[in-house]
Amino acid sequence: MAGRFYLVTLTILVLAFCGGFVLGQSDMDPDVATVLARYRQSLSWMESVSMKIDINAVPTGFADKGPYGVMLLFRHDNGRAEWRGSIFPYDANGNADPNLNHTLNEILTEDRYVSFGRPANEQLRGAVVGRDVNDKLQGLLDDPGNGSPLWGRIFGNDHKSVADLLAESAELTMHHETLENMPCYVLQGTTKYGKVSAWIAPQKGYSALKWTIEKRKPDLFGDKPISAESWIAGFDSVRFQEINGRFVPAAGVFTLSDSYPDGQKYSSREQFTISNIQLNPDFALMGAFKIDLPNGTRVYSQDAPGIRYKWKDGAVVPDVDSHAFEEIDKTIEGLKNQEN
Repeated sequence: MAGRFYLVTLTILVLAFCGGFVLGQSDMDPDVATVLARYRQSLSWMESVSMKIDINAVPTGFADKGPYGVMLLFRHDNGRAEWRGSIFPYDANGNADPNLNHTLNEILTEDRYVSFGRPANEQLRGAVVGRDVNDKLQGLLDDPGNGSPLWGRIFGNDHKSVADLLAESAELTMHHETLENMPCYVLQGTTKYGKVSAWIAPQKGYSALKWTIEKRKPDLFGDKPISAESWIAGFDSVRFQEINGRFVPAAGVFTLSDSYPDGQKYSSREQFTISNIQLNPDFALMGAFKIDLPNGTRVYSQDAPGIRYKWKDGAVVPDVDSHAFEEIDKTIEGLKNQEN
């Protein structure tokens, strides 16, 4: 009996040892380029997705900012995108204040974007329209308030993701760690934007359980050296929902902290909760990417800021009545006669 117990115990120990040792065998590991490619592929769910994003944010060090929440419906389809929702502060008891709720709408189609919102209990005053869709989209995708940590991005890196930064590192390394009882490949690289690390979990489809970006002088923030002594962004405590073999983030915590030579320190903590995830949905059935502005809404064009416009039947038209056009024509005709 004792011999059988010994054999069973030894077998369990060997299996446990071998199972946890697989990532440590260099001759069995994929190389660092393969791990990075698989990590990048793990984010392919972003190509066509609809999800609800709830954010609970707590900033510190800001005199004019307290805890607040964000509720967003996010949809993305190969370049088209939309964020619809609201942002609201919390009162002293931690409850959302409905009177300070502010709606948010960012809608990007193939050829234009429209941004509009309004405070609670107020009429919509106007909308911003522009044609540089890609530039607008990249900026929105970099914003943690829009969910950027979920797809491994944060502002200050010229629209480059964690995977992009690792790929351009001249000294990309890989080692093994266990994070939350899960074996991970840890990719680390140094770029002009700072030190980048990602904990990649094969058991989660090579998704990142955690990533960090650390900037210190003279690392770049955008195209200029960072002014802070240190700037550290990170995303961790990630939980996933598996959908048809893909692992989509369903929860996580984003933190950002920076400190300056004068002793000032700022930080924020944002708790993400994701729900209603749909991959490759029927966007037409959902009514996605439709710009539903009331006729007569004042429109500010980023492409021609000196002209007044309004929204009419799904189009941006000059906000000038027919009498004004007649007067303009008369003025032009008079100038022509003077020249003759």
